[in-house]
Amino acid sequence: MSSESFYKILVIIVTIWNSGVVGEQYNCVAKDFIRLGNSCYYFSTEIVSWQEAHFRCRDRDAQLAVLGTQHEDSTLRNYLEQPEFAQLGRWIGGFWVGGSDRKWIWAAQGNDIEYLRGFATTSVLDLQTEQWMCLYMNPQSRYRWSNENCIRQLHYICEAPLVRKKEVSDEVEMTTTPITTTTQEPYGAVEDLYEDDNDDGDDDDDNDDSESSADT
Repeated sequence: MSSESFYKILVIIVTIWNSGVVGEQYNCVAKDFIRLGNSCYYFSTEIVSWQEAHFRCRDRDAQLAVLGTQHEDSTLRNYLEQPEFAQLGRWIGGFWVGGSDRKWIWAAQGNDIEYLRGFATTSVLDLQTEQWMCLYMNPQSRYRWSNENCIRQLHYICEAPLVRKKEVSDEVEMTTTPITTTTQEPYGAVEDLYEDDNDDGDDDDDNDDSESSADT
């Protein structure tokens, strides 16, 4: 080994020693999530409505998949198109806002869907309906996005951020560093689906107050 090569190796060793970092990698926290690109995904084995899927993902500290870029969309589609996968429709996080707004949003964040190449047809972009419509990855269109009534029961895909794992010389330290935006408060339209239940609860409270007054 030449003296120049030895010197280069010595510089690398000293740099690593001074930084204290031996290695660094990104992993999924939950074992039932699969890393694809810069996110972790969970593929459900059960079928539920879109609303139920939304809350089941939140219970896993995740959100219904948000495919905001072509890279995310194509990565997920290529994975689902593997021959060992059953051809199943799967809910993602897109939600149709009707009325005067008439637009698709990512419900977990309330953001407009700006990446449009994932849609199966242009007709999906401007639905002529006031029904609750949600997005799913349609195997009949090579997993392009199609709309379906939100109460239909389908499989679903949750998305969670990667976390960074640092291996230090004398210890292993786990630090949470989201690569992508994680779950936020859901868009109001999702919560409105349960407004009737809340109203029933208010009526029960009023009845309780009336009974208390009568007892007095």
